[in-house]
Amino acid sequence: MTWKTLQEHEAYYLPLFRDDYRRKSLERLVQRFIAGRHVLELRCLTGHLAVALAQQGFEVTALDPYGPAVEQTNAHARAQGIGRDIARTWDFDHLTEAVDGARFSTVLCLDTLVHTSDDEALMAQLAQITSAGGRLIVDAPAFPALHGKRDAALGHLRRYTKAQLRALVERHGFQVELIRAWNFVALPVYVLIEGLMRRRVSEDFRFGRRGPVNRVTNRLLRWWYTGIENRLWFPCGLTWFVVATRGG
Repeated sequence: MTWKTLQEHEAYYLPLFRDDYRRKSLERLVQRFIAGRHVLELRCLTGHLAVALAQQGFEVTALDPYGPAVEQTNAHARAQGIGRDIARTWDFDHLTEAVDGARFSTVLCLDTLVHTSDDEALMAQLAQITSAGGRLIVDAPAFPALHGKRDAALGHLRRYTKAQLRALVERHGFQVELIRAWNFVALPVYVLIEGLMRRRVSEDFRFGRRGPVNRVTNRLLRWWYTGIENRLWFPCGLTWFVVATRGG
């Protein structure tokens, strides 16, 4: 992903983020697996997850490569009564330096791995900053054959098989506790539009911003993801969700 593509993507995404049923549902799923007190979130976007965790008593550090996202996260933290800036900028490299050499009991790598040109290097950095026995929570797109126009437009560099993602995590000293398919309901739509029709899946439906039908669909999907996707295991999905523990 080029820096220009990242800036364009984040500039488009940030104003719409809180209406994104997928991300909001993913954040609720993630909170079930937080371990320990010290939490790092990569690519924090608007900071709603980081701030929610801080309000629950976790010591949270948030990173994002996009300056306005960092500003928005810190502004949201202040508005919620948190007396310090919890977010800082990060350039996808030099992760240890970005966190001042700290180690974390839980590291959240959501919607991030797919954007780095060197996923091995990023995973090695994640291993350095995760405490022994600490948790790494990752999500990544599934089905390499479905890498298409939407991925290219959003700067998604790759998709993973289950075996590929497990091997990547385990090569860097993590033991996979859980790897499950998520985002099942989107898979047939994606296969039809991106796989068979070779057209780009629109992002608009994710944000419920195009008339009453779109808003109702957005609410129904939010209910589905929160009530069904986050509770039941499906045999396949558009996303892999991984929880892993760093060896001692």
